[in-house]
Amino acid sequence: MLSQDESLIQIMHDPDKTDPFERKKVIESKMFGINNSFFFHQTELYFRFTDRKGNVYTSYAPNGQLTNEQRQVRYRCGTQRLLLR
Repeated sequence: MLSQDESLIQIMHDPDKTDPFERKKVIESKMFGINNSFFFHQTELYFRFTDRKGNVYTSYAPNGQLTNEQRQVRYRCGTQRLLLR
């Protein structure tokens, strides 16, 4: 769905070609459209996109500044996953 959206692909690959307010508007529109789609009508989805320049776009208001640093999280069952903070 998103991987075939040409306007989103262009913004993610070269965000400097688009006005920052226009980027925000386009990306928020895509997130809103998915959250309001028929398939997800009873589920709230939370998105976080990062473009090639490191700009972060979210469908939620974060508690603090978001970064692209990876950290390891150990779950109670002993498995590990890499998460972006």
